[in-house]
Amino acid sequence: LPRQRHVYQREKSRLRASKKRRKLTGENWVERVDGLTQLPFWYNEDTGESVWEKPKIILELEADQIANEKKWNAMPLKSLVLIMSFLVPFPERMTCSRVCRQWKAA
Repeated sequence: LPRQRHVYQREKSRLRASKKRRKLTGENWVERVDGLTQLPFWYNEDTGESVWEKPKIILELEADQIANEKKWNAMPLKSLVLIMSFLVPFPERMTCSRVCRQWKAA
């Protein structure tokens, strides 16, 4: 009985970690097509939730991927604002804003 309990708890822990990983990586969302309207929608396989717009986690992951491909010019605005908050307002932020339009917007 103690061995079965250990196996059960290990499997439960593995499933919980797997679910958390899918949530963080957006793997639990799949794009499907509505049978009536033939329009695409997003379905969360873990929670059963469905939405018409692309989920926030998918949008953030796509933005990060584009930023990695295009380097500093395509960094997400949210990340830039956080970086800029560490800089001294006048000389440092003004110097950074000359790098590109995206940095100027931040």
